[in-house]
Amino acid sequence: MAHKTLTIKEMVQAAIISILLGGSLTLAVIDEQYRPTFMDMAKIGLGGYLGLSLPKSKGK
Repeated sequence: MAHKTLTIKEMVQAAIISILLGGSLTLAVIDEQYRPTFMDMAKIGLGGYLGLSLPKSKGK
């Protein structure tokens, strides 16, 4: 299995997503009333990260 070196852009994206997910989960634990909102923020952030980081398939 070949190891891929991360670029600066990928490291920044990973750091931002980690902060977003950690913050959302922390706020969800602290404030139970807004828990669904914080979970939606985490899902959107994670989905955006996956959309940017997964290679796009090219049509034939």
